[in-house]
Amino acid sequence: MSKDPNSYIQASAETLAETLLSKNSDYAPTGEFSNFERAAEFSGARTLGVMLAQIGIKFTRIETLSRDVYNPSPQHESLKDSLLDLAGYAVIAHAYLSANEEPDHKYVDPSWLVQDD
Repeated sequence: MSKDPNSYIQASAETLAETLLSKNSDYAPTGEFSNFERAAEFSGARTLGVMLAQIGIKFTRIETLSRDVYNPSPQHESLKDSLLDLAGYAVIAHAYLSANEEPDHKYVDPSWLVQDD
């Protein structure tokens, strides 16, 4: 793919890649998904379930940031930052499914979300 200096989409994708790689070295020093795997062990969820929970948290944050009534002046994270995080969690979940050779089907098997008792 040739680099288009005028493409905001390409620039955003590059920013996302840089962000994911730098954060991964901080959050997951023992493997690409190790922070999510550890959180899954701690919570009793599955790794993919933890990733999807993070996506849900970001959706809620985006909803809050989108409503000036609730948060007229965000102090710690902008809408733009939250959208980048949302994209990042989606890419991580996609990569996790790819790494685990999960078949590409229309639904996720519930066993990928919650551990059995």
